[in-house]
Amino acid sequence: MAYGTTTTANVTSVVDQFYTKDLLDVLYNNSPLYQFAYKVNLPSHNSKTVAFRRYDKTTTWQSITDGVQPQFSQAAATDTTVSIGWYGAGHKITDQVTLTIEDPIIREHQMMIQETAKEKLDSLILTSLYATNSVWACYSSATPYTNIKVDFDGSTFTQCDTPITTTILETAAQIMRSNLIKPVTKQIMNSTRYGSSSLPASYLLFAPTATQSFWRTLTGFIPKNEYSFDNFVLDDEIGAAGPFRIILDDNMTVASATGGGNSRAVYPFLLIGMDGSRMPYGVVELDKKSVEVRTYARGTSPDYWAQFDIVTGKFAHASVVLNDEAVVVLYAPLT
Repeated sequence: MAYGTTTTANVTSVVDQFYTKDLLDVLYNNSPLYQFAYKVNLPSHNSKTVAFRRYDKTTTWQSITDGVQPQFSQAAATDTTVSIGWYGAGHKITDQVTLTIEDPIIREHQMMIQETAKEKLDSLILTSLYATNSVWACYSSATPYTNIKVDFDGSTFTQCDTPITTTILETAAQIMRSNLIKPVTKQIMNSTRYGSSSLPASYLLFAPTATQSFWRTLTGFIPKNEYSFDNFVLDDEIGAAGPFRIILDDNMTVASATGGGNSRAVYPFLLIGMDGSRMPYGVVELDKKSVEVRTYARGTSPDYWAQFDIVTGKFAHASVVLNDEAVVVLYAPLT
C-alpha cells in the first residue's frame, strides 16, 4: 500500500461513525414497517432478550359527586419478552483498491449493504407480523361481505373465494373500527397546490409486489401522484384504495397458486391500524448501539497477507405483535 494513503487503520472511529449514521438514515427513512413500530432500546450490555411493556385499557368512566373521592381503576401492565438476534453481511473486495474515505468503490459497497439491510429488516418484521392470531380469509356465501373475518387454520386455501374489492376493504376497515383500532394516517383534504385528490383517514395495507397492476386498475384507486400533498409518502407506496394506503413489499409472496375458487392464486395482505396512540407491534430501536458498519483495510485482521479489503455491517433486531386485533393477515384472490 502506498505511503501517505489514509486508511481505516488510521481513522477507524471517523469512518465507523460516518457509515453507521448513513446506514441508520437508510433504515429509518425507507422502511415503513420500522417507521410505524413501537420502539424500545436495546438492553444494556446487549442482553439476549428485550421486553415490550404495554398497559391494558382498563379505564372505567363513572358519574362522580362533588367532594366525594371516586374509585379509580388500576392499569395493568403486560410485558412481552422477545429474544434478540444479530444479523450481519460483508463484502470482500479483492481488486487493487486504495482504501480512502471517499473511495467510490468502497462507497458503492457500503450502499449495497445499506439497501440489503433495509430489505432484511423488512423481512424480519414481516415474519413477526405474520405470526398474528388475526388471520382472515375471504370466502363465498349468501352474504360474502359479512364473512371476511373467518377462522383460517393455514392448511387449505379453498375457502378463500371472494376477491379483493373496495367493498371488501371497507368491510375490513369497519371490523377494525369495531375493535377500537384507529387509522394510522389522518384525513388529508384537497389542495390546489399539489394533486386533486383528498384522502380519508387511512389504515396501512402491505401487498405483494406482484399485485401492483391489480391495485392500479381497482375502481376508486388513487395513485400517489394525485395526493393533495407531497410529503409523507411512504417508500414503496403506490396509492390508496378506500380506507387503506397501499404499500408494496418484495418479501410478500403468493400464499397459494392452487387455492381459492377455480384454483385462483391466493395472496396474503397485511392490514395494520393504530392501537390507541401507538402501533400494535414493537421492534428494537435502531441506534448506534444496535447498528454498526465497519471497513477493514488490507493487511489488518483477518487479512494479514493484504489480499483484500472488507466492508461489513450488522444490526440487532427483535420484533413482536402486541395487539392482534390491529395486525391482520387477510388471504384472498384478486379476481
